[in-house]
Amino acid sequence: MINICAILHETVTIVQIMQQLSYWHHHTSRPPRLNNLTNFLPSQADIIIVGAGISGLSLAHHLQESGKKVVVLEANQVGYGATAYCSGMLTNEPGEDYIQLLKKHGVAHVRRVSDSLKFGINAIEDYLLTQDHNTDYRRVDSLYVGYSNKDTFHLEAEFQVRNAAGLRSEMLNKTQLTQSFPWIKGSSAIATAGNAEINPLAFLYSLADIAINNGTIVVEDCLVEKIKKNKGSWSVYTTKGEISSPVVSINCDAELEKISKGRVQPVLPISEAIIVTEPVSELADLASSQLLWNNFELFDYARILPEGRIMMGSGQTLLVGKELEVLKSDEEKLMTALQDFFELTSTPKIEDIWRKSFGVTSDDLPFIGPIENNLYLAGGYNGHGLVLGFLAGELLASHILNRPHPYQDLFHPQHRKNLKSLGYKFLALPKLRSLAARILVDSMRRKDKRNRA
Repeated sequence: MINICAILHETVTIVQIMQQLSYWHHHTSRPPRLNNLTNFLPSQADIIIVGAGISGLSLAHHLQESGKKVVVLEANQVGYGATAYCSGMLTNEPGEDYIQLLKKHGVAHVRRVSDSLKFGINAIEDYLLTQDHNTDYRRVDSLYVGYSNKDTFHLEAEFQVRNAAGLRSEMLNKTQLTQSFPWIKGSSAIATAGNAEINPLAFLYSLADIAINNGTIVVEDCLVEKIKKNKGSWSVYTTKGEISSPVVSINCDAELEKISKGRVQPVLPISEAIIVTEPVSELADLASSQLLWNNFELFDYARILPEGRIMMGSGQTLLVGKELEVLKSDEEKLMTALQDFFELTSTPKIEDIWRKSFGVTSDDLPFIGPIENNLYLAGGYNGHGLVLGFLAGELLASHILNRPHPYQDLFHPQHRKNLKSLGYKFLALPKLRSLAARILVDSMRRKDKRNRA
């Protein structure tokens, strides 16, 4: 028996604690079909999906031509989980720079990770081309910015690795950076093509709308209490009753080792703060936008929204755990980061501020696939929840329907070989894992503070 009541209850608590709605909630309309859900729980389904986030609804989308009866169980309401609180940046950048990936895993792994992220962005674009929902999707370049001679040396090495990985990149010196992007401070930067940006909540609503239109049953406010194997089928017990199915997919990014009985490595919950400013006049008429981040240990990242608003997050606000109430220090740290990043005539005011959450794994790869016969999971996206979440739906559908996929092995729940190590067994304990993570983050903060001085 798998008791995931506490896990999903944490997801509900996140929504209840998060008093500050995101920018996306204020600028995105909920589709009429979601307002007309019956919320009736059927007694049976061919496939049950737990979680109506990007990966859960992507799975429903990729199963729509199979003829299966699909039921999606959402503990709260669609659009009030992690997706609606992210930045909407679709990047082919991994969780750590490519130099570190090369040192740890070799050039073949670097290329494969890069290719998987590009594959995921292309898959999202292919989906959107078939739909008429407005998600504000567009392709953009990225800028990876440095501020010192040491940063420039690092970026030049990073540039060489990116080229080896097949990323279309260009190294910019200070003169080139200033001429092309006078509103960005910095001494050098890597410009990389192939990224994109989107309204993540509109994207999620699009998936939900299409899934419901094609026969998927979405049940909101349906908290799963336990899952029990019963004569070759799975019984799922919820606050709205019991439903059974031969196949269950758990698409929630929370403590996956509890769900999987220790067969995947721990996923560490992390939260960071994000702000959106008032419109900035000198950014309102930009012909193109860029996804931005810098070379600090706890890096800052940003994108330019319509009307010249700046959306910005920073690793300086990083906390281990699911702290989703905005802290008093978040606004100060983010405004300082904004002033250090942008060359503006005046400092804009903040219009929205909130915290987002995501799961981090030890090797920056998510867990996507089967953990038991006809029991699947997806989670641990390391800040790539939109790209890898959508790809997770495609991957899970390929597992369930017994179809090949080029990235099944890369993200399989058992992609790490050292699951039985003593260190893993210790770090699988939540308190020890959190302690180790806090020690690491404190070390990163000290290094980050030295680099920013």
